[in-house]
Amino acid sequence: MSQAAVASAERYPCPHCGADTALEPGTHSLTCASCGKLSEIPAPASDAPGPEARGAVHEHDFSAALARVRSRPASELVVGAREVQCQNCGARTVVTHHATRCPFCDHAMVIELATADVTIEPQGVLPFSVSKDAAAEHFLQWLRGLWFAPRKLSERARKEGLDGVYLPHWTYDSRTITEYRGQRGEHYWVTESYTDSKGNRQTRQVRKTRWYSASGRVRVAFDDVLVCASDSLPRKLTTRLEPWDLPAVCAFDGKYLAGFTAERYQVDLEAGFALAEQRMEPDIRAAIRRDIGGDEQRIHDMRVRHEDVTFKHLLLPVWLSAFHFRERVFRVMVNARTGEVAGERPWSWVKITALVLVVAALIGGIIYAVSARRAQAEAESLQSEPRPVLAPSIPEPPALPELQGLSPEMQQLLRELESGRPPSEVSPEVQQLLRELERGRPPRSLEAQDAPPEVRERLRELESGQAPSEMPPEVQQLLRELEAQRPR
Repeated sequence: MSQAAVASAERYPCPHCGADTALEPGTHSLTCASCGKLSEIPAPASDAPGPEARGAVHEHDFSAALARVRSRPASELVVGAREVQCQNCGARTVVTHHATRCPFCDHAMVIELATADVTIEPQGVLPFSVSKDAAAEHFLQWLRGLWFAPRKLSERARKEGLDGVYLPHWTYDSRTITEYRGQRGEHYWVTESYTDSKGNRQTRQVRKTRWYSASGRVRVAFDDVLVCASDSLPRKLTTRLEPWDLPAVCAFDGKYLAGFTAERYQVDLEAGFALAEQRMEPDIRAAIRRDIGGDEQRIHDMRVRHEDVTFKHLLLPVWLSAFHFRERVFRVMVNARTGEVAGERPWSWVKITALVLVVAALIGGIIYAVSARRAQAEAESLQSEPRPVLAPSIPEPPALPELQGLSPEMQQLLRELESGRPPSEVSPEVQQLLRELERGRPPRSLEAQDAPPEVRERLRELESGQAPSEMPPEVQQLLRELEAQRPR
């Protein structure tokens, strides 16, 4: 910068010592950086008492704005100010101090414009009321509520990373008249039958809607619909700073800009009104729905006409921090009237990765502990359970030898006994006895009184474990072993 440009920074000298002065946030005074004296900013003449004594803020007719509104170069808004432009993001600002970097993108290259285009002069300004130190504290509180914020963001929270900036805004007043066409829906209930999951027939009440055509006209008045006229900041961030205490707006005086930066509007009057219409539309639609009535409403067409449209050009204060992180620009703003914070935030993937690893380790530890506990419980359960008692094995019936000394009939009898068939040469009573003995039941034949005496005698001998005396010794021994179920 030239020496003349640097010297022009002394725009509002202290009346006591002649040093440079700047606006003291929270007051309507300029403070001297050298002697600390305060110089009150004189209020324009006004008959209104109280806060309005700072000067009335006049609204201008929208259709006649270009002919009636005062316009002049932005650098002439403040005594000794310069208009500079960022070579990176294109933001144009009016500065009253030596500009070294852009407050909107943190770029180091700003150039002073040799010629400045005319601009609509601001009609009002909200002075800074939150100091830089207080704004930094609000920033830190916001930062503490963030998860996984990088460390550099904490460094930018220091007060030397905050710039005081006035953002341009438009406010619009309008009386709207809207003609609409739509439908009104009225609910009614019918009973219908259905089959449930168990196959039973049931009934239930079902709501239905009858639709009727509707049309009409609604009137909605709007006052101070606010639109940020800056394209240097994301609109979603500037909206989060609302609401602003617009009743406290003062008539514009360049002294309120001393020590701060003021951005020139990038959204012109017509484009701003288009954005204002978007903000008006939900209220207009709500009025139409109320006018239609019924239980539900449909809006097919609406034609809005604006009357008595007026506007104001205002400058609203923010503390702004812009910083680069991984080749991206992040902005954090503090409302310099209320302390409300709105900002973009980067994510620290190092912290996120560390957390993921910790969580994975915790989950792995929990799974291991549960598995170990389950295995221990199963082992204790096995130890406490009684061992099953195995049933004794039943020996196979003894193999019958080839008794050469027996008659062929006796050998046939032994083979039939070995194969589990009743001997064919034995009487039916004895066959029944052998079957019951084989099944482990007491023979019913012993109770048969109609059996011959010889058979009953043989059965008693078998029951007492003695072989029948009329059988050969080999057969007697075989029957004893069969009953005892043990091999020879």
